[in-house]
Amino acid sequence: MEQAVMNELYYFTDLTGAYVQETISMVSNEILVFGFTALILIVFIRYYLQMLRDTSKGLKTLKSLRSILELATGKSIIKKSSDRDAAQKKLRAMKDDTTFLSAVEKADMLNLWSQINQNFTYEVNGSKIFTTTDFINSFLTFEKFLTSITSRSVLSAPSILTGLGIIGTFLGLSIGVGSASSGLASPDISIARNAMSQLLEGAQLAFITSLAGLFFALVMRLAFTSRTEKIRIAIEEFNILLSTVAIPKDSGISGLASLNKIEKNTNDFPRAEAPDLGLKLSLDTLILELRKFSEPKQ
Repeated sequence: MEQAVMNELYYFTDLTGAYVQETISMVSNEILVFGFTALILIVFIRYYLQMLRDTSKGLKTLKSLRSILELATGKSIIKKSSDRDAAQKKLRAMKDDTTFLSAVEKADMLNLWSQINQNFTYEVNGSKIFTTTDFINSFLTFEKFLTSITSRSVLSAPSILTGLGIIGTFLGLSIGVGSASSGLASPDISIARNAMSQLLEGAQLAFITSLAGLFFALVMRLAFTSRTEKIRIAIEEFNILLSTVAIPKDSGISGLASLNKIEKNTNDFPRAEAPDLGLKLSLDTLILELRKFSEPKQ
């Protein structure tokens, strides 16, 4: 029983192979080559449109985030210290403003803005706004942002297009060699020359697929580079504005925040009830000295 099934399977396999071979032999080499080139064009259009969608989404996100920062600070560019002071004053007032937070939610920027807001230190000496340099440098990087918005198919599109071109070339060459093999084996020189001529013509057409694959891969790469360059510039401009509004400071800023918290907690105890007034005064002196040492140099 199993042998009968295997024989039928072999029969249908041979029949399918013969049918495919006959169909290929009936189709001219030119039609196959141009058909494969059309396939490369379709794949290129598909990936190109996907690339446009991905990069447009990224640019829109950066534009919305920039608009939120400008709304929070009231400034689109800061050139003078007075501009920074005004921007920081408004930022302190806007951080808990319900209207502003509603605008952030409406722009679907709540998550990103929360990350920014949580890294600000609003109360250092009661006036300036600081953030860590690590946050400025790592929050919005070009590589991380590009990876998050771009699909893998778009990133691999140039390689895929080049590979399709090479496959098309070898397919055309294999078909040409197969069709010319009988003529090349003929003892008749005229038949052999005719077969060689057909083989060279088929090879010439087959290389069109490689040229098409390389050309569209190059166009894809150049277009993607041009679009991502706009994203890189938008990220740099946003980070510059962010680092100008909030004065960048190293991780020592967290020490200042801790000192502020310690001072606030100790001030909550009435001095008359303190177990040791001298200890309380020493703690105040220590906080003041550490603050002078740690606070950012303007």
